[in-house]
Amino acid sequence: TDGLTKEQKEAVQRALLAASRKEASANAKAATKEAENLKEIERKIADALEAAKLLNQVRFTINERGLVITVVTNEVVFAGNRAGLRPGGRKILDAIAPTLAKLPNNIEVDGNTNQLKASTTYYPSGWELSAARASTTVRYLIGHGLPKNRMSAVGFSDTKPLIDPKDPRAVTMNRRVDVVVLTTLKAEQAVLLPAAAGSDAKLHIGTTTKQAAAEAKAEAGATESTSESTTTTHD
Repeated sequence: TDGLTKEQKEAVQRALLAASRKEASANAKAATKEAENLKEIERKIADALEAAKLLNQVRFTINERGLVITVVTNEVVFAGNRAGLRPGGRKILDAIAPTLAKLPNNIEVDGNTNQLKASTTYYPSGWELSAARASTTVRYLIGHGLPKNRMSAVGFSDTKPLIDPKDPRAVTMNRRVDVVVLTTLKAEQAVLLPAAAGSDAKLHIGTTTKQAAAEAKAEAGATESTSESTTTTHD
């Protein structure tokens, strides 16, 4: 802006501010639309889990990466120091695979271990073990219809506990996989996803299509009731 008059500089600043506001508004709209899309995916997966009587064994979160599907079944998903899926884990993957296979999104599977530093004959550390668990899950999903070019596996060892390692349940529940439906948003839009998702940005049980419809109906009824109660009648 060197060489510009004061008025010209102010005009440039106003233009930049307007462009920034326009971009921020566009990013917010994109995040809101994506959050609704991810919630719809959650509902479809929740419907499948409900049909299989497995809904309570999975939790969901929407964060800047996308929709995170966390297997938290009390029936251990993996045996200690092993990467083979146990029956409980396979049942859940069987239920969610058909919906995941229809999505255009890339899918990342995150392997996690618990806080126990037990030595194992099979893996030198939790890093290799968690990566093996993620890879096992990816192979299983590919075998159930997911295209391998959309899949990735990541091992986090014990660095991302689901619950506090001091909690007695942590030994079982932190030994898990997270299946992440990755967002297609740009980075500057994706960071807005948690805010756009509202309460769904926190770990929660999935909402089925039927539950969502009932909640929407109840909310509409409450809004209508409030509107009627605030209407003033004149003689």
